[in-house]
Amino acid sequence: MGGVPVVAAAVCPHPPILVPEVASGAAPELDAARAACANVVAALLATGPDRLVIVGSGPTPSGVEVRRPDMPLSLAIGEWLVGADQAPQLHQIATDAPPEECLAQGRALAAAPDRVALLVMGDGSACRGPKSPGYDDPRAEGFDRAVADALAAADAPALLALDPGLARERTRLAWARTAIAFAAVGAAMLRKELIPGLIVLATTPLIWAVGRFASHEPRGRPRPGRLLVVTMTVTLVAVLAVVAAFLGHGPTSLRQLLHV
Repeated sequence: MGGVPVVAAAVCPHPPILVPEVASGAAPELDAARAACANVVAALLATGPDRLVIVGSGPTPSGVEVRRPDMPLSLAIGEWLVGADQAPQLHQIATDAPPEECLAQGRALAAAPDRVALLVMGDGSACRGPKSPGYDDPRAEGFDRAVADALAAADAPALLALDPGLARERTRLAWARTAIAFAAVGAAMLRKELIPGLIVLATTPLIWAVGRFASHEPRGRPRPGRLLVVTMTVTLVAVLAVVAAFLGHGPTSLRQLLHV
């Protein structure tokens, strides 16, 4: 490819509850997962890369749950994992990008002339059991195992052979989770700040509707117009979140509301 190969690459999950402040009382239950992610990041940095690139899907779900509505959740968690003392490059791949497009973007990153370490953010199915966020899906365990085995073996053909249709179903769940998160935050804000709380609550049906719109695209159709609508909506929601925060007397006040 003409460039220096990627010197290291790793995959980490990006559930918002990795952040202790979000997990609240359940934070200790994820200490092992956080430690594993920290070890992964340390191993990547130990290779001495010229660039650390965080790769994540977007623009949805947003990072509103970790107070970063300005970026996708995947990149927000990745940035949190590497720490404030690092300056990683953030690389967003469309949530509904086909495998061929993901492969092309991966090759472009690997073809860079400098030494690159990749931190790739990706979650499991979230559909394993009736208490899972996406409810129970009997296909979930097999899908997760196939992904894990392919990653462990660095088996690119196996990754390309995965059914993207199952991943699209997870995209619908991501939109739903984002809408629920906004509804919960808005309800909490109503206790002390009426107008900001109403603004946040008003975005909930918008997020839900656009999520349905984005996830019902027929396969094989061009996506530019649809992606533009989704991107504009995410931008609007981020602006409304910022407005609500300032109407509530700033981010400090918002944090206090969320910890009530």
